[in-house]
Amino acid sequence: MPSTAEQYIGKPIDYFKNPRPEMVQFIPNSVSNILEIGCGNGSFGAYIKKLRPVCYTGVDIFSESLAVAASWLDQAILANIESDDLPFSPGGFDCIVLNDVLEHLVNPWEALDKILSYLAPGGYLVASIPNMRYYPVIKSLLINCQWRYVEEGVMDKTHLRFFTQCSMEDMFSQKGLVKRGLTGINGGRFPWKFGLLNRIFMNKLEDMRYRQFAYVGEKVANNDDRVNATHT
Repeated sequence: MPSTAEQYIGKPIDYFKNPRPEMVQFIPNSVSNILEIGCGNGSFGAYIKKLRPVCYTGVDIFSESLAVAASWLDQAILANIESDDLPFSPGGFDCIVLNDVLEHLVNPWEALDKILSYLAPGGYLVASIPNMRYYPVIKSLLINCQWRYVEEGVMDKTHLRFFTQCSMEDMFSQKGLVKRGLTGINGGRFPWKFGLLNRIFMNKLEDMRYRQFAYVGEKVANNDDRVNATHT
């Protein structure tokens, strides 16, 4: 079943208010018509609108948060991306934002097909996704033998799907997007012993420092454009 608003009852009030300032840098300067799926109370969109002259549309399943978003954004739509038809024209946006959304979906791969239908050729998908290889999560699993869901973070109890840096990249590539960036965000320092282990493994564990990864992908017009773009 698709995610519903009821599943988020009991979440901390700030769960829907995070403006995600660390994601602003990944919004291309050239875009002017942005769609955000899972916009919460619209704080990220409001932040972008303060910085740039853009038209910003938000979609969310949580009506109380969306009521706040409607006061900040150009348009706010109550809908579930997995089950509802959205009132948008194909290719109507030059940027689509997914800030920690895909991991909440039953079938993010199928949802991406619908989402990308609203993105114009040459437009950008900007997404952040929690990293399942985040060091504290792996430590809890390996050392403490725990797979414990919590209210927030990588092991959020409303997360239905889990990704690593590689599986994120694979998913977007399979949908025809050309990667323009894949960057670790909200990282921390390793304990010195694990840092030493990382050096021994020639930094193969470096991705485990980051709680999330930010992805930027471009929707190219056709397969020939995709091949050319990947060789530039």
